[in-house]
Amino acid sequence: MLSRCVRALCGLGALCLIVLPAFVWSSPDWIEQTAASQWGLAAHAIQLGLHNRLLGAAASMLPALVALFVLWQVWSLFGAYGQGQIFTPASVLRLKRVAQGMLCLPLAQPLSVALVGLALTMDNPSGQRALILNVHWHDYLALLFGLIMLAIASVMAEAVRVADENAGFI
Repeated sequence: MLSRCVRALCGLGALCLIVLPAFVWSSPDWIEQTAASQWGLAAHAIQLGLHNRLLGAAASMLPALVALFVLWQVWSLFGAYGQGQIFTPASVLRLKRVAQGMLCLPLAQPLSVALVGLALTMDNPSGQRALILNVHWHDYLALLFGLIMLAIASVMAEAVRVADENAGFI
């Protein structure tokens, strides 16, 4: 039951990561609101031409792609768990990949915001372009969670090794 719930949440998350950015980047009003509330850019400071929005959308997909990778790994991991494949090398590998993805998110998010800021202000006159450097509390939590998951994956790898070793004695 838990496995199916986690997989359903992964599917819903992936759908949101794919669909919602298209809505946001197709609406200049949403972009203006996000630029003001998230990045501190006033509406008069950004350019919303098609090429600015396309570049901004591409830049914003960096953390989304990392998150999709993490969701795919969690989906696969819980699929294996649902089949009773818990202490297997494949499960350990999936858990390790979840950890690696979580460690990439705190790098991808600030880089993405910086690139979005550049995309939205690149057509401004010199001195009016913006390079946004944002690091948030959730970036720290993603880093911490990734490190915890990496430690758990290491413990699981040792458990798999010990189980394989014990199976050889019987």
